[in-house]
Amino acid sequence: MSRKEETLTYKQNMSKTEVFHVIKAIGCPLIVFGLGIFTISNFANFGTKLICPAAGIMWFLGFFDAISAKRSFKSDINYLHCLFLHLTRI
Repeated sequence: MSRKEETLTYKQNMSKTEVFHVIKAIGCPLIVFGLGIFTISNFANFGTKLICPAAGIMWFLGFFDAISAKRSFKSDINYLHCLFLHLTRI
């Protein structure tokens, strides 16, 4: 007996909470990134020579830590957010 193989697909629309979580997961890092760019531009030469490389290293280490620890890097994003807010005095 030959068995016919069919591809099983599952289709379901996303709920409002799932859409909110996806937007939040994409939006929070983008907001922190934009705040970092704003901070770096406000500090002119000091920002490009010190803050920019330091923030880049923090982003890289936070990403690497999140992958190696198998956890979310939400705390790293929150730390960067607070750092940039403190630097811009908002």
